[in-house]
Amino acid sequence: MNTEKSETPVVNEPKFSKAKLSLMLVAEKMIAEKGLNAISEREIAREAGQKNNSAVQYHFGNREELISAILDLRMIPLNARRHDMLMTIQPGQAGSLEALVGALVMPYIHHLIEHPGENYYVSLITQLALSGQHQQLLFDGPRSSSLQLMTRMMRDCLPELEQTEFHSRMNFTGTQLIHTVALWDLLRRQQSKLWTNEYLLEQSQQLIAFIVGGLIQR
Repeated sequence: MNTEKSETPVVNEPKFSKAKLSLMLVAEKMIAEKGLNAISEREIAREAGQKNNSAVQYHFGNREELISAILDLRMIPLNARRHDMLMTIQPGQAGSLEALVGALVMPYIHHLIEHPGENYYVSLITQLALSGQHQQLLFDGPRSSSLQLMTRMMRDCLPELEQTEFHSRMNFTGTQLIHTVALWDLLRRQQSKLWTNEYLLEQSQQLIAFIVGGLIQR
């Protein structure tokens, strides 16, 4: 089965006002450091230098929309990068499964490299996943259309797996990836001399090989 690659439009990087962006960056950092439900909207506004304690409500409406805006800021550019990688892959050809897994993993790795010190969103994604809020992560088109396309392309590469088994392995893959990238982000802060860009790239290739092995193992 051939998978149509261009059926979902890719949304460009979103633009936010200075005030909104300030609140988003502060909230992202505070959530990473203190926990998803351990901070108040008033604290976010105060840390962002907003005199209005209701600034989050004024600019976003509620906390859920604030989190959604943070995910847009971080994941829409990542989604576009993954789409670009997927356009070069032909399912069924030698190495196509490894290339697909690479398209899953490497956008996160490149973001860690290109935005040092600005990767608190990885912790946000991890916390949302642990709290069971997968809808917000996986099924919003502008943020995750590349993941949906990649999943269909992987299904073409693994016709021998039963549908339930395929979905189970993809769920394991997503969980492993999210937690591994979050751990690497933390280690890069704590052990910067070891976790250089070159070492991170080496480890990412090991992760890709590990995921491929888990997908094809019978």
